[in-house]
Amino acid sequence: KRMRVVGQVVLGEQVHVDRTSNARRQRVIRLGPRSSREVLSLAPIDLLVREPQSWCNLSEATGLTGETSPARSAERLLSTSARRGVVVRTGPQGCVGLRRGEKLVTVPGVSAPVIDTNGAGDVHNGVFLAETARGTSFLEALQRANVAAAIAIGQFGPATCPVRAAVTREMALNY
Repeated sequence: KRMRVVGQVVLGEQVHVDRTSNARRQRVIRLGPRSSREVLSLAPIDLLVREPQSWCNLSEATGLTGETSPARSAERLLSTSARRGVVVRTGPQGCVGLRRGEKLVTVPGVSAPVIDTNGAGDVHNGVFLAETARGTSFLEALQRANVAAAIAIGQFGPATCPVRAAVTREMALNY
């Protein structure tokens, strides 16, 4: 098992051997510190190659494009890259998402008590990526990412990504 930490996301490879001793490689993504449990296994296609996306907050998007509008920033980012899609996080306002050949999606934020915003963007990105890997629709993946980030900022400390069941419960209340 090889793992490496990238921000709050642990990426790596595991080799699983089945009963017939055929080895199978899987990509593994863990949200949170090394001690967190595995939330997603990808095999054998590497999602980041299959579904290349760009994620950034509005400040980063504005710096890259000169556009202060989340929608115009997303459009400009997508038009100048070979990426499949772009997500621009707008903090408490939510996010916008744009996929090549589709219409812009604006997803409102979720009201939440703010205790610590450290890592909220990492949670948003990680949940969006995990949901995309599960085959969740683009809109629902963005909604789930917003909900997860809202839950995360209500807890102290970084790497407070909620489990999927908690996100599902909050989804019913917010979307």
